Amino acid sequence: MRYSRCSVCGVPRMIGRLNRWLPNGVISSKADPRIRQVFIEADLLPDTRALISQGLGFPVNRIFYEAERNSTRIVVEALLRSRLKRMALGIPPFRRGAVHFFHSLAAMTGTAHSATVEYRQGKYGVARMRNPWDLDLMAAVVVGAFEALEGKPLRSFWKELDGEYILRVEVTDRKPELSERLRRNKLAALEAGRPEAVLTSNVGCQTHLAAGATVPVRHWIVDLDARLAGRKIS
Repeated sequence: MRYSRCSVCGVPRMIGRLNRWLPNGVISSKADPRIRQVFIEADLLPDTRALISQGLGFPVNRIFYEAERNSTRIVVEALLRSRLKRMALGIPPFRRGAVHFFHSLAAMTGTAHSATVEYRQGKYGVARMRNPWDLDLMAAVVVGAFEALEGKPLRSFWKELDGEYILRVEVTDRKPELSERLRRNKLAALEAGRPEAVLTSNVGCQTHLAAGATVPVRHWIVDLDARLAGRKIS
């Protein structure tokens, strides 16, 4: 897929037309000057994310996902802000054109090479992708863009097929809070080995995890005290 590029910096000209390149180095959106962006080497992100996780003591993948999802939704909403554009999106050919624009933008920014497999307005969409620069963040971009397009929260599912990735997004009744999704993912990992109980050193985490766990969640000192006294905790 070829695009016309700037002869000086190599950035696709469509990206240049969507943004203002200010003398002080700031890149801001023409649709909304409050939206600003930077260009970084994609290979730097995994190491940066790992270092932040190491420093904080917990994985930040989901926080990155939410940040990318929300920022993408805000940017696309800004692009579709005018009433005329919103009315046009109610017409199937224009809506399909918007989806095609998303695919082109993904290719131009190096996010992935993608194509629509199936799209049912207000229900779900399926895309086939190859060479995504980051699976989680690619899903976040797609979910954020379609949330802006549909005006409803979505959830996403990945699967690998023939060396490519199939991403399905579905309209859902509500967007689960970040804390709920983090709890669900953490409990899935903790309970994968079928433990008798989950131990934690944080009372807040104990309360939060216990609300969704299928096994008892206790503070480790309670378990230690019981073992030292020869008692069994049910």
